[in-house]
Amino acid sequence: MNLSRYKPKFLDRQKLDSINTRAESVMDGGIDYLSSPRRLREGDYANHVHSLGNHSVQIRMPNVHSKKLVSIVSSRIGKNTDRKSNWFDAIRTLAVQQRNQNLCVLTAPGTTTFPYLCRLSELFGWTLILLTQSTNHSPLRHSPLKHSRSKRGFPLLNFPDATVLHAIYDWQPKGKAQANCNPNVDQLMINIAEECFVISVRKNGTVNEALKTRLQQVNSKRTRLLINRQLTPQIVSVELTKLGAIPWCLYDQRQRKRPPQPSRRTYRSSPKHKPASLSKFATPKTRVGPSREDRRFLIHWTRQSTGPWPDQPYREYLDDLLFQSPTRGEGGLSTLKRILAQQKIRGSHKLTKGKEKVTCLTSVPLSQYANRRIFRSHLARWDFEHYGIAIDCDFLKKLGARQVNYGTKSDWNRLCNLDRPFFQLQTTTSIAIDWRAEREWRIRGDLDLKSIPKQMAFVFVKTNSERADLQKQSRWPVVPVEALKNLNRQH
Repeated sequence: MNLSRYKPKFLDRQKLDSINTRAESVMDGGIDYLSSPRRLREGDYANHVHSLGNHSVQIRMPNVHSKKLVSIVSSRIGKNTDRKSNWFDAIRTLAVQQRNQNLCVLTAPGTTTFPYLCRLSELFGWTLILLTQSTNHSPLRHSPLKHSRSKRGFPLLNFPDATVLHAIYDWQPKGKAQANCNPNVDQLMINIAEECFVISVRKNGTVNEALKTRLQQVNSKRTRLLINRQLTPQIVSVELTKLGAIPWCLYDQRQRKRPPQPSRRTYRSSPKHKPASLSKFATPKTRVGPSREDRRFLIHWTRQSTGPWPDQPYREYLDDLLFQSPTRGEGGLSTLKRILAQQKIRGSHKLTKGKEKVTCLTSVPLSQYANRRIFRSHLARWDFEHYGIAIDCDFLKKLGARQVNYGTKSDWNRLCNLDRPFFQLQTTTSIAIDWRAEREWRIRGDLDLKSIPKQMAFVFVKTNSERADLQKQSRWPVVPVEALKNLNRQH
């Protein structure tokens, strides 16, 4: 298969020779390079006025008469981006299909599609028009074209190779309209685009209302709506298509027949695949191993990632999402697989008081996990999911593990620096959670798993099929939590 027609495009050959060298071994034809865009002069800008509801919108727009002005918009998709494969299929497909269509794509910081459009501009050569609200109230013809390169004033620091032209806009209320009720920038992009591609629409969201306004205009411009019930409710799709939106689909969404799966009874009755008994790991003190010694385990529960992996570059994280990296998409199981592959649990300080990174574990028994499983709305994820690794407590003590002390802010102030990594506020007033129930232990920094012997730990997953798959990767026993009778009873 000749892939030369689908080559990604970069801006600077000298900077990216190393990327080209690696790409030539897997992609026919290597990489095309684009010349850097010329710097626009004062005469290359023009002022435009648009009417949007109760506001008049003045825009200082670069002159791009030879290019079609399009927008790619979406309602919010939430923090659990790993589970939105259909959404990323859509925006990636648009990048491939429209890359040679002589487009300028409207975007703005804070919109759902913004970081992904910036990354796709780097990879496929899209020209972006970045809409930035004016910071002063002077007429737009006097607004400065130079943007601050601070993180707040220049949101493209993460995308140095994106092809970007800048446009400045300002809202002017009509009549008695209040200035503090300005329209949303998504509404502006939907309103002024010659063609609008829509990936996801919430029923009562801003994007939905803006699309209705666009479609109800007398000379309605072309609007393409992705038909996908997981991204847009059917009632919304029907309403928008009746108003004139053009439906489009990524692929045939008919359900394919799945291969027959072995039943739980068949799986357990097979001597070859008989799962290991979890009873010996179910309580804090149990008898395991040939010596029948008492054992206690500390557990590190893995959760779904809602952002880049620790120390992962931001653009690499975006590529994982856009191109469906196999290291993502399975929630806590993906996190567990990464831990086993790296043989390391990376410490963090995001949810602890203080700046020192720590690795967190709990002494809550595995048999109680069903009672502890809870959705943390402020973190947009579940705690005590079905995946993790349990390690012998006495062994971890030798590595520096210590039990967490719970207390108040005054208790924290009295602690020395050596004890502060092992302190946690017992309650938080904003979300009313008593953290003492976590029964937490910590280790300073990362936890290196290479030194943990086979008999000192075990890995647990949700199902037997996941156990069979993960056992090939794990040097410790892998156990399905569904083997516990008390867990099965509660689900």
